[in-house]
Amino acid sequence: MPEIKYARPTECQSLGRNGYCATLGLAVSLIHSNHVDEVHFEPITTRGVGRARIVVSMDALPALISCLQSIDAKSRSGETAGKPAGGPASSYQVDWRIDIDADSSMEAAAKALTIQRDPESIATEFLVTDQNGLSEVVDLSEVVP
Repeated sequence: MPEIKYARPTECQSLGRNGYCATLGLAVSLIHSNHVDEVHFEPITTRGVGRARIVVSMDALPALISCLQSIDAKSRSGETAGKPAGGPASSYQVDWRIDIDADSSMEAAAKALTIQRDPESIATEFLVTDQNGLSEVVDLSEVVP
């Protein structure tokens, strides 16, 4: 069974039936189960190979590798927790949408701008997407006066 050993015990610890212990690495196994190949990742702790397991199907392995490579590249470039190195705290795409009846696209845009700039407007809901493509709807109606 191949093992990935950490340079030093991680700050994240593994929880076993007798409490927490340091995680020293990962044991990696290829398992053939129910006519499907899977990769099993198990923590190596101070007590040996842990009983916890993360199972990844072979079909999902390329996406996992790509995700890990992306995280590694960000880490090497100084980016952490979604914060670009030397740049602003984070970069987001913010979308505001509204349905408007108008005779032309110019008129629709002008009406939208008027609504957006109106201090009494209730158009306070935004779709915010982070650098990783994760989106959430943010409603500022209770936050911004």
